[in-house]
This record gives sequence, structure tokens and C-alpha cells, in this order.
Amino acid sequence: MELARNAGIPAKNTWKLKTAMVDFFILDSIFYDEMWVLSQEQTLKLIELNEHQYGLRPDNIFNYNDPLKGLQKEMNLEAKVPGEPIMEQFSECRNNFLPILQFLNM
Repeated sequence: MELARNAGIPAKNTWKLKTAMVDFFILDSIFYDEMWVLSQEQTLKLIELNEHQYGLRPDNIFNYNDPLKGLQKEMNLEAKVPGEPIMEQFSECRNNFLPILQFLNM
């Protein structure tokens, strides 16, 4: 957070920069014995959809407070959003490792 602040990066953009460093996110649901493989683009969409339910939580609002502290963005497939449930929007990601295998040329 300090490096981002010193570089003049708005606090609200720091989570997007971290997301851009990863090719895939794997959400592991131990309770349901399933994994959800999301691309970088899908991860950004999931986080933005979660803003509907979690956007006003203090640990989801990025500011350069002193002392600096790490915050989080929610990635809940069961979050409440208007319209189609999130889980249905990402159904092709459930237990689908093909994008990773293709990325690895396997």
C-alpha cells in the first residue's frame, strides 16, 4: 500500500493492480467439494458483482489510512445481486480446469 501511495496510484485501484498479476484464480469450496477456475477478467467481474452486497463494508473501501493496512475485496459466488444469481453467471467455471490446461499448452 505504501509503494502504491508513493507512486500516486489511487487507493481504489490497488486491488485491480494485484488482480492483474494473476492469470487464474481458483476458488476452492471444501463444503461442496468443488473448485471454480476464474480468469482474470472473470475475477474482476465477480469482485464488481460483489460490490452490490459488500461494497459499503469498511474493509472493502480502499483508502490510504494511517497506519496503512491491507484490505480485501469479496469473491463470494453466493452474494446477493440483482438479476441472475452470480453462481449461474459463472457456472462454466465450476470444476473446469480446461482454461489452465490450455494456458499451459497441455
